[in-house]
Amino acid sequence: MFDAARPITLKLQTPDGPKAVSVRFPSDEEWTERQRARKIVTRSLGRGMSKSDVPNHEEIDAALVAKIKTDGPEIDCYEAMTIVGVLSRCDVTDVEREDGGYRVRMTVPGGETSVLLRMPTAREIYAFRREYVSAVELPHGKSSTSVNLEAAARLFDALAGESTGYAGPVPIIHKEAALVAMIAEFESGLGVSDDNLF
Repeated sequence: MFDAARPITLKLQTPDGPKAVSVRFPSDEEWTERQRARKIVTRSLGRGMSKSDVPNHEEIDAALVAKIKTDGPEIDCYEAMTIVGVLSRCDVTDVEREDGGYRVRMTVPGGETSVLLRMPTAREIYAFRREYVSAVELPHGKSSTSVNLEAAARLFDALAGESTGYAGPVPIIHKEAALVAMIAEFESGLGVSDDNLF
C-alpha cells in the first residue's frame, strides 16, 4: 500500500557506514517544481548523433531533499539524488484493456498499485501533447526540452476511474507514468480497420 503521508527512513550506504535519513514524500507542487527546473539540453554532435544532459540536476535534487528531510545527518547532493531516485520510482508493469479503458499496473515504493483510465479522445491527446513537452532551439546546435507534470495530471484526472493500492490520492509522478504508458498502449492499437478504403 502506497501512503504519501507515511514518514520514510532511508539507509544510505557510505564508506563510513550507513546513514539513516528521514524524509516525507514530496507534494505534487514540489515534484512539479523539480521537473520544471530540470531542463534537458540536447547538443548536436554531427553525423546524426546528439548528446543530452540535465544541467545542475544534482543541485535541483539537493534543493528538493532539503525541503522534505525531517531528520538525519548531513548529506551531499549525490546522496540527495539517490534519495530522489528511490522516492520517484514508479515502474509500469502492465497495461491492459478493461471496461472501455485501460488498467495500468505499477510497482511503487510500498507495493503494487493500479489505476483505471478511460480511453482518451484524439482531441484530449493532442491538447495534452501541446502542453506536456516544450522544446526551445538554442544557439550553437543546442535545444532545451522541459516536461510539464501539471498537463499530465489534468488529463489523468479527466480520465481517471478507480485506483487500488493507494491510501490517499495518486501522486502526480505516478499519474504521469500511468498516463504516458496508457497513451502508448492506446496508440499502438490505432490503424485503419476497413480493407476496402484503399
